[in-house]
Amino acid sequence: MRQLEDYGEEIEQLLVNPEATKPSDAAEHFEAVRRKAREALGEALLAQYGNADFEKPIGALLETLYPDAVSHTAGPSEKGRDFVIEDVDSMGLSRTVIVQVKSWSGAVDVGGLAHGLSQLARGIDAQGGGVDLAVLLTMAKALPHDADKTIAEAEAATGVPTRVLLMDETLDLMLKQLAKIQL
Repeated sequence: MRQLEDYGEEIEQLLVNPEATKPSDAAEHFEAVRRKAREALGEALLAQYGNADFEKPIGALLETLYPDAVSHTAGPSEKGRDFVIEDVDSMGLSRTVIVQVKSWSGAVDVGGLAHGLSQLARGIDAQGGGVDLAVLLTMAKALPHDADKTIAEAEAATGVPTRVLLMDETLDLMLKQLAKIQL
């Protein structure tokens, strides 16, 4: 059996060879499989769950990510938050996250983004301001070109960090948790 130092020359060649840092064909092929699985999942979710029904698989995803910490507040009393997550981490630190779900597809226009962010602002108010993070979760593929500015203005107005999850991020989360999700 050869010792590690016997491979010194080969290791040095790998370290200086830019080709060695590129993914193998197998990795490229698997990324294509992952992309197709994500696309199929997105198409199936949009076909199967329309509008408010889209909250069902998202609620199941959130419950998988945060067991026993998710409240579904959607409906007439939602006040800008479909879900409230009141989570305590392993250090005993608590946080409150509100999630507004939108089954948007394609690109979100400025008005749609502003509407979703204003709903989150109402949700923050409804929580009495005790919100650590506000999330607008959507199946949209793209935001308006000035979305960062719009989101920053919403954060400044509410004082709460705000994230907008688009389709790819949402589907990646779902794919990672798919075996655990229970509807």
